[in-house]
Amino acid sequence: MAAGRRSGGQAWAGAALLAAAASFLTGCAALVPPAAACGDAPREYGGPVVGAFRTTIASVRDLQGPGVEPPFAADRGAQGSAVVCYIAATIPKAPPLGPNGEVRPDFDRIVVVIDGRATLIKAGYRASLPVVAP
Repeated sequence: MAAGRRSGGQAWAGAALLAAAASFLTGCAALVPPAAACGDAPREYGGPVVGAFRTTIASVRDLQGPGVEPPFAADRGAQGSAVVCYIAATIPKAPPLGPNGEVRPDFDRIVVVIDGRATLIKAGYRASLPVVAP
């Protein structure tokens, strides 16, 4: 490899370090390397990671939306750390059937939170569940 050029892995590692530093300095969620951050979740759910962000428990609770009981990691402080992983995986949608008895399409995107274990917090469709930092 020519001097001054980086391989894809080195470039990703450099970008990840820069993102982590920015996150630390600004307190914002940071994009993190998916394979490292999401552990076994992609294999367990059968799909690739399409986005991963290091964040706080409070941000995960906000991502869940109002009225979710119990809230994510209810026994942990709001400033605890977590990683939000968006995975392109098929999750069968349970009944009820549609108004005319049609079977509704399966979900094709899930959100898994890693905080020492993997927890599925959302399932939806790519069109309505965008990959965004919490």
